[in-house]
Amino acid sequence: MSPSAGDGAPAAIAIKPSSFTPSSDPQAQPKRRWPRVVLALLLLLAMGVLLFLFTARSVTFAGADTAVRAQTSALLSLEVGQVHLLLPGDYEVTATATGYAPYRGIVTVSDTRNQAIALPLEPLPGRLQLSSDPSGATVVYQGSTVGETPVAALSLPAGPVELLINRERYQPARLALEIRG
Repeated sequence: MSPSAGDGAPAAIAIKPSSFTPSSDPQAQPKRRWPRVVLALLLLLAMGVLLFLFTARSVTFAGADTAVRAQTSALLSLEVGQVHLLLPGDYEVTATATGYAPYRGIVTVSDTRNQAIALPLEPLPGRLQLSSDPSGATVVYQGSTVGETPVAALSLPAGPVELLINRERYQPARLALEIRG
């Protein structure tokens, strides 16, 4: 039965405050520090990227009238099309281009903002097919006999070349050619 005030109405019960102390058990209250750590790491990463972008130099590698595909030994490098963003310093570069031997060498990136570095690419040797009528003519290159016609695939260095064609009972013929690799 509930207490009453005498007139039939229930008596008011006094509510007393109790003291509260939080638990000291570490398992009871997990601390969420990982969002702050992740945010700090992301902020540090963003600052590093901005520092790189503001201190890197724009470098383009060029060869003799051809597009060059180049790779550098840089730890921090950003390639956008044919332009490389590199910090000043010395780098080993490996480059390839159609018709040229692969290049490998050391290049120096200076403090200049935009740089075009010319790479000394060596042209690949070219192949020449040669025939004569009548066949059996001797083909001479730089004083040495290199074969008799028809020649299926004569490997010659790129650039201007002069060949001498000889056959018994015929006048010798000199051919001036431009060989492309």
